[in-house]
Amino acid sequence: MRMKRPGIVGAVAVAAIAAVAFPRARDELYWLWVTAADSPDGYESYVSARPDGRHAGEARQLAEERTWQAVVAANTAAAFLSYLDKYPAGRYAEAGHQKVEESTWNEAKSRNTVKSVQIYLTRYPRGRFSREAAANVAALRKDENMFVRAQQQGTEQAWEAFLEDFPGHVRTEAARRILRDIRGRDIVDLIQEGKIEVRAQGSGIETVSLRVRRLVPDPVLVRIPVGTFFVSGNQSAQNMVATEATVQRLETIEWVGLSVAAACANRPRDIPGEDDSFRIQRSPKQAELERLMPALEKANVPYPVRQAAVWIVTDDADYEDLGILVSRSVTGPFGGARTIQEAEAAQAMKIYSEAGMDITRKAIWRDRDEILRGLEDRELKRWLHQRR
Repeated sequence: MRMKRPGIVGAVAVAAIAAVAFPRARDELYWLWVTAADSPDGYESYVSARPDGRHAGEARQLAEERTWQAVVAANTAAAFLSYLDKYPAGRYAEAGHQKVEESTWNEAKSRNTVKSVQIYLTRYPRGRFSREAAANVAALRKDENMFVRAQQQGTEQAWEAFLEDFPGHVRTEAARRILRDIRGRDIVDLIQEGKIEVRAQGSGIETVSLRVRRLVPDPVLVRIPVGTFFVSGNQSAQNMVATEATVQRLETIEWVGLSVAAACANRPRDIPGEDDSFRIQRSPKQAELERLMPALEKANVPYPVRQAAVWIVTDDADYEDLGILVSRSVTGPFGGARTIQEAEAAQAMKIYSEAGMDITRKAIWRDRDEILRGLEDRELKRWLHQRR
């Protein structure tokens, strides 16, 4: 086993003792350690620890020098700005400002968007590259390739990015229209604008069957809001009204089938069948129905109550009018038991009121005494009593 040379061990020991005994020796040892690392942080730590140290001036110069070398290597506007924040009056301040402008311009050209070039122009309206930047903005706002690229992607995110990155583009309004369609438009508006084709037909007393396809190249999100009115082409069949909001995205030009929850809107007419077709429009009572439906959903009531509430809105039905909805056996083609009785009528009235609308203005309010006499539910009785 080799033994350490006594001379080296002794020298280290002497240096250590000297460092403890003599402040100058400690300073030299610290400086040797800092110069070995040769980093901005090291030189700054020396200045911080020994602001009046023997090498403080040299440390300050080397800290700035190494910082500048690092930002030159990074070659970004952010890096040069960090140097200028630390050394606003430094040896390389003028070069730093020039580099910031140059880097900002290079980044703008690299991104190749109106937004990025405008950032440069906002910071340097009379800068070295301002004329070229202004010409770029004008060209980019007419560049169809930018619009086509977003169209090829066809997503909401792509159109949002186009509108953000290319403000003032000649196709801005077209992009906004497409984005509105993707985010969702009322079915009535889309039909009127010729963007979709719809075929609607009867499907019983609780639903309407639709087939929908788009007529435009971009995806469309179709919204069928509560209260959408389905007007029967058969004079003897009931019109229908949507009782739940429905949304359908049309990703392709193929037909898409969907079922819309609905209620009848004309009491005396026949229940629509599969041979009955509808045209679609907004209901004259749509605002009232839009307030009613969330209250119905919250109450989670059965169909007879929903239908009663809808007829109170669409037909201003009284209690006798609601009696038209009956249930009968398969073998009994005539007659049948009344479906909407006092409990269902009272519950529909209460929900209408809870939706923030005045039930006392409706025809059924005149029948409240008759409804009250047939009620067994204490809560509904109490509610009607309170409003007498």
